[in-house]
Amino acid sequence: MWSFSCACVIFSGGAEDERRRMPLQADNMRERGRQIVEGPRKPKEKPQSDVGIEIVKRMAKLKPASDVPVQMSQLRAEFSDMGKEEFDAAMKRLSEEGRIFLLQHDYPSSLPEDDRNKLVRIDDDYFVAATRRDAPGTYLGFGPAGAFQSLFNRPKKPKTTPDRPIADAFGHAAMKVDPESIRKETLKQLTEALARGKAGSLPFARATYWAEKLGSKRIAGAFGRRQKAFIDKASGLVQEIASQSAAMDNAKRGSAEWEKARRRIERARVKLSNHLSKAVEYTHPAEYVSKGYRASILSALHIPEMNLIYQAWQFPLHEAQKAIDFLVPAKVFKKWGIPYDKPPADIRTWAPAMAREVKAILSGVGSAFGDIKDMMVYGVTETQLAGEMAEQIEKKRRRSKEPEKITCGTDKYELGHRPRLLPGLDQTIMAIGRVQGAADVTFYNIVFATALAAEADATARKIARDNPGLGLSKDDVKALARDLAHEPSPAMVAAAADEANRFKLDYPTWAHDLVQKIREPERVKRGGPHFEAVWKAAVDFVVTFSKIPSAAVDTALFRYSPAGIVRVGSRLAKSRREMKESVRQGKPPKMQSDAYARDTAELYRQSLVGTAAWITLYAFGSLGYLGFTGGGDDDDRQDIGAAREVLGERYNPEVVVGDTALDLQRLGPVGQAAAVGARVSAAGKPRYDKETQDYESNLTRLDRRASTAARAVILGAPLGRGAEEVIHALDSSSIGSGVGKFAAGKAR
Repeated sequence: MWSFSCACVIFSGGAEDERRRMPLQADNMRERGRQIVEGPRKPKEKPQSDVGIEIVKRMAKLKPASDVPVQMSQLRAEFSDMGKEEFDAAMKRLSEEGRIFLLQHDYPSSLPEDDRNKLVRIDDDYFVAATRRDAPGTYLGFGPAGAFQSLFNRPKKPKTTPDRPIADAFGHAAMKVDPESIRKETLKQLTEALARGKAGSLPFARATYWAEKLGSKRIAGAFGRRQKAFIDKASGLVQEIASQSAAMDNAKRGSAEWEKARRRIERARVKLSNHLSKAVEYTHPAEYVSKGYRASILSALHIPEMNLIYQAWQFPLHEAQKAIDFLVPAKVFKKWGIPYDKPPADIRTWAPAMAREVKAILSGVGSAFGDIKDMMVYGVTETQLAGEMAEQIEKKRRRSKEPEKITCGTDKYELGHRPRLLPGLDQTIMAIGRVQGAADVTFYNIVFATALAAEADATARKIARDNPGLGLSKDDVKALARDLAHEPSPAMVAAAADEANRFKLDYPTWAHDLVQKIREPERVKRGGPHFEAVWKAAVDFVVTFSKIPSAAVDTALFRYSPAGIVRVGSRLAKSRREMKESVRQGKPPKMQSDAYARDTAELYRQSLVGTAAWITLYAFGSLGYLGFTGGGDDDDRQDIGAAREVLGERYNPEVVVGDTALDLQRLGPVGQAAAVGARVSAAGKPRYDKETQDYESNLTRLDRRASTAARAVILGAPLGRGAEEVIHALDSSSIGSGVGKFAAGKAR
């Protein structure tokens, strides 16, 4: 997705000193940026006749229909006085300008040399024919629909701009892949896999060991060739990344060759990551049983469906909280040690911001199709790799004394992610995980794209606002924002990935951290690898999932709610204390990280949106305009279920407006919290006991409320709906009996 060369821009003479004394000298900066990208300006030459126009005219004369290919041999005959190199260069220029479309020959090596010379050659590709592209503004349709044709014929604006070095000089250089680091990382993982020998890191490692031990050299040789092919493929993918990186260095930035090389690098990275993930040891039996157990729960096909629906209802709230960024008290945050920079509020920018958001959403949807395929086939996506690499670069920057010079990164290849013990079952467990991952791709990419577009626009506007001497016009700022979104900096990618991860509930919470401390204590490791694996499996057996469910609860109850405002206040107080402590020790005032500041600002916005939604629901409910149902609680009294069925009450809590009932889950995190409240409220109503001829005790009601609250929290997350045994265990009138049923079911 990004630029992948490790070339660094070096300013000559005293420019390095100028760069440190921000802002830069505006008069020379833009001209220097253009010279870096385009080279020194050449003196104007005497204008010559445009050969390209004549070629397009001859093509129209030979084939009046624009979609009918014109053979190169036929077109070359029209320009017999033109040399082959000149003709090929003209065709290449027309293709880059978007005036013609070249049709590539699939197998040029099968042709004799004389026939190949009759084709147009561009680099190593041969083209056999060409078609004309329709000029913008021509109408291919007829009737009322033809009036909209011009909207689709508009020429696309370039994604790159000569002003990009300005952003680079201000610390927003594009994220780049270091081919040498990729090579070293791959070599490191292959060496580690080879060192494990019969443990089975490389494919067929254990089979090779036993074949050699049993004296079957022929079979051992066959398995050895398989391992060699595995290493050769990894080496070939590394060489592909290096060669395409060199091709990008030699191509003009933004050209078709440059974009093609960048795309090939992305594909090679995805394939290499998937290929090296196959080098895995055999999974410990206890850990394997744990993975299989979790996969059996996730195998319920309604879980990814509900997860997608949940994200669809959550997305409007996500967009709403982003729209009120102007309400964040950035000055107060900065004064208390949380450096959050927001663009100034300007109503004139709202319409362009909405248009930018829509384009980013469409871009995210478009990229999701390829990423869903990659997730299903390779188990990893380009967007995911970009976020991981940006996070690695940001970690290096925080430890470096010169962070602005670190823009190159590499992918990390870790062994042990794949289950490996029983062929067939391994692939089943892995496929279930990939289906769950594919369900998150669509909205993850949408949120990632919108966050990236917002970051790019804010960065471009800030550069223009803080440096008026640069003389950047509105069009220049828009072009710079497009370039930054097309080739973002590591910080921008990390920020977008953080926001997308929080949206899909992939972030740690105190409950998840507590489970991890119980799962991996230091004392357990002293018992040896077998005892450690059994202990982890036992914890996973009881607490099957912790990260995403706890994040769902945190989002609904402690972010999109008044509790979020309290959390923001506690963060400000904590940051204030740390600032005062650092000043007392004679150090500079301690400022929180940018990621912490972004999360605090997002928490503030979410709390405002959630509080407003809560107040609205409470107000309309108090006035009698809204009613809430408790859903299918644990009321097992006679005829209660039949009565609810007659009334048309569903299992999930609903909000009733007049004669219309709406599932509370459709209100996103706010609806999830409201559903918990509705279930607990319904469970807390006093019930009449026919046996005792009296109402039940308050202790019984309290116990039922507690068990209902626990079950409601689990049911609120899509993942919890698949854990049927947990829900049934908590679906009782007593917590003690529920835990007993849960333990008994596990024992069976």
